[in-house]
Amino acid sequence: MSLELLNILPLKKKGPNVMIYSMTGFGKSEKKNENFTFNVEVKSLNNRFIEVVTKMPYYVNKFDKDIIELAKKKCIRGKIILNINIVNNKSDNLILNKDKLKSYLSLSEQIKKISKIESNLQLSDIIGVPDIFDDKKIIQSDKNKRLLISTVKEALNDLNSFRISEGKNILKDLNKKITQIESII
Repeated sequence: MSLELLNILPLKKKGPNVMIYSMTGFGKSEKKNENFTFNVEVKSLNNRFIEVVTKMPYYVNKFDKDIIELAKKKCIRGKIILNINIVNNKSDNLILNKDKLKSYLSLSEQIKKISKIESNLQLSDIIGVPDIFDDKKIIQSDKNKRLLISTVKEALNDLNSFRISEGKNILKDLNKKITQIESII
């Protein structure tokens, strides 16, 4: 093996000025106000280009474009997967969606007739119905949007810190391998 091959990877010669980012990483953040707790987890996978995937409750989908643009600014490349969970901190923020409840009860009666099941619904069955409680109007306020975006930004910063830390480990390992190759030549 010739020394010209080592010139392809001149990492060791550049020293600490070389910055390598790991393509994979993880970051998270949690912020809360009087109404909601926002939990954001973000992970990155190796990808040649930037691809952002968001998983969040449907009622904050209107913020999706802003969140994707933010992720693209913070992360140059990779597949970025953002999981956003929102917890309602106040029970009085919830409004019963009566139309949804009526539809659910009507459907359950139809199912009972068709399937000839003689079971009665329990309150616990009804409470677990998706969207039976409506809090989406409250969550879409500017104050809550700012807190959500801030939580996403903090999670992305945490991800990038992780990627830098892992990049330093990769650089250290590469320099170790280069030293081993140089000792053989």
